[in-house]
Amino acid sequence: MQNIRRNYFSASLVSILFVTLLFGAVISEFFQAPVITSKELSNLQFLFTSDQIDDVDSLSLASNLGRFSLAKNNGQWIITQPRRINANEATITKLLDSLKNVKIKKIFPKDPINLSNFSLDNPTSTITLKNEDGIDETISFGLINPIDNSTYVVSDSDNAIYHVNAVKFSLEKLDLPSLIDSRVFSYAPSDITAITVINSGKLRFAFERNKNDIWISGNNALNDELVQDFLVKLTSFKSNLILDKRTDKMNERIERYLKKPYYKVIVKIKSGEEIEYDLSWVLTSLPDLNIEKKENFIIRASNREHPFLVSKEYLSVLYKRIRSFRPSPLNKIIY
Repeated sequence: MQNIRRNYFSASLVSILFVTLLFGAVISEFFQAPVITSKELSNLQFLFTSDQIDDVDSLSLASNLGRFSLAKNNGQWIITQPRRINANEATITKLLDSLKNVKIKKIFPKDPINLSNFSLDNPTSTITLKNEDGIDETISFGLINPIDNSTYVVSDSDNAIYHVNAVKFSLEKLDLPSLIDSRVFSYAPSDITAITVINSGKLRFAFERNKNDIWISGNNALNDELVQDFLVKLTSFKSNLILDKRTDKMNERIERYLKKPYYKVIVKIKSGEEIEYDLSWVLTSLPDLNIEKKENFIIRASNREHPFLVSKEYLSVLYKRIRSFRPSPLNKIIY
């Protein structure tokens, strides 16, 4: 009788062990084992091709910090939701470039268990990319693995979950201020090839970079250091406020202020584009907006969606004549 019990116990133990191993094998195969689905790992290294990203002309972002939509308008990125305003081109370029480098490590089945396990049922962020042909794709980002700096993503157009290296650009940290371009001059000093400054309808000064990379006014060479210092200060203008929420009364007043601008600045950049800036006199007031008296002026740029309210201190940058940029007599060279 004792032998029978011992044999029964041994058989039960073997059965339990067999069931445990079988269950583990099923779970490993079904739940965690990477599989090849609609995309072959042998043919696919990256989540997106460079051409796919280069063709994007609109995108939408969603995270705990908000929902934002952007679109290209005449080659420039514009935020269309929640406010229509110029986007920070450098930020969008970094974002899209980072998507080009998302490398696939493994592919898993797209099923409810894996979606939950990798936090893709409640993603940290999503991005929808749309190209010129109207074809769009939404990518959801899930759990981040801090050990190997990787994450899991899923596409609405594919039946797979991708284990990828983490995107270098943190989508979940993007908020509206980081997307808005608050700069008045939206390029680097090195991008400028010519500039003209007009004061109350009269030419104040003008200079350009010649084929020998020398700054000149007419045939006179200018001091490169003095010109560079001016361009750095000019492109450092920062706005106190972007006037994107304007009433009819405010628009009428702005038009009146800028009908005969205090300063007009015309900048030519390397792309060949000429951008005009109209600067008002210092303001005493602006309808439907509470501002300090005689502390700000307005700048309206031909390449921007909205005018800017700028502190009057920046006006002093333009208080120059062409002699301000000339070299000392000992170093002066006529070209």
